[in-house]
Amino acid sequence: PAPKEGQMVAKAELEEEPPVSKGAAKEELLDSGPALTAEVDERIQQATDQVVIAEIEATQALESAHAMMEGEVKEDTLKVVEELLQGQQAAMLDVHKVLAADIMDARRSAPKAVPLLNNLTPRVRSVQASLAQEMKRTKQLYGKKKQEADEARERAKAAEGLMKNEQRDAKALEEALPEAMETVTSAEETLDAVMTAASPLSIDFADPNSEPIQVAIKDTEAAVAKALEAIKTARAKLNKKVSEAKGFAPEAKKVALTEYLTLQEKLNEAQKKLTPYVRIRKDQEQRQEAKKVTAEVASALGAVELEVEKVMNLLKSTQPSEEEVKSAESMLPPTVAGLAKVMKLVAQKLHDSQGALR
Repeated sequence: PAPKEGQMVAKAELEEEPPVSKGAAKEELLDSGPALTAEVDERIQQATDQVVIAEIEATQALESAHAMMEGEVKEDTLKVVEELLQGQQAAMLDVHKVLAADIMDARRSAPKAVPLLNNLTPRVRSVQASLAQEMKRTKQLYGKKKQEADEARERAKAAEGLMKNEQRDAKALEEALPEAMETVTSAEETLDAVMTAASPLSIDFADPNSEPIQVAIKDTEAAVAKALEAIKTARAKLNKKVSEAKGFAPEAKKVALTEYLTLQEKLNEAQKKLTPYVRIRKDQEQRQEAKKVTAEVASALGAVELEVEKVMNLLKSTQPSEEEVKSAESMLPPTVAGLAKVMKLVAQKLHDSQGALR
């Protein structure tokens, strides 16, 4: 039958060069000269038999190796193939050494046997070459499989390490998050104290100079200072925890940053609510000034309205007298001047005003 794909060279050569039989050896030596002694004849036959057996064993090993390396090959299978080929290489090396020793001895004791013995050397070398070629292929494939196995182990090790890191960081977050939430909640609660302290200041008719109002302003300022410090402390702690979370494993990091971002947004909202109370004393002063200016403008405008009413009263009849007309005309300039003065006062106050007055 035709050789299978991958059949090694040794088998082909074995088929092409059948072992030299004892009769053939004798015939060749008789053609070349006198008959060899029985000892020389036996030596040639033994050497030939040894080479033939080694060829057969090597060919079988090569066929087995080729079959074992077909398809998907595992690392342990390649190790078996490598050991099999190494054993055959060692056996062929022994055969080669014995054959070389026989040839050297024949050169001294039976020179005419040397050509027959020399004919066996290429056959041994051919098998050795086939074994070496298959061994090279095995080692290359073994190295590749070993590298793949090493890489797979490294990936598994990395995945295991990542899983451990995820578990570790998730536990760290579980321990750290309640503290962060409590800190933010405490900061938010300080706003209640600010609003409570500032509640008397929302009464419009309260005397701004009264002791309760002044106490409320002082208490509000103290509450605001405390709230600002609480927010500052909470923000610093959150920033530290965010910095720590950035070193977490990917999934734990994602969860941690999301949680801390939510807490930061709560702090920002608390800061916005606190802002109107930061300038509470200044706002109260401006509110008081606004009331004062409003009263002043209202008083001045009231006087002008009174003058306008007088003029209107003089001219309310369908046919006012000449005296009433003259009286009304005399009252118009100061009334207009008074109105202009009030408008100028309003413009000036608007120009200089801040906060509540504006």
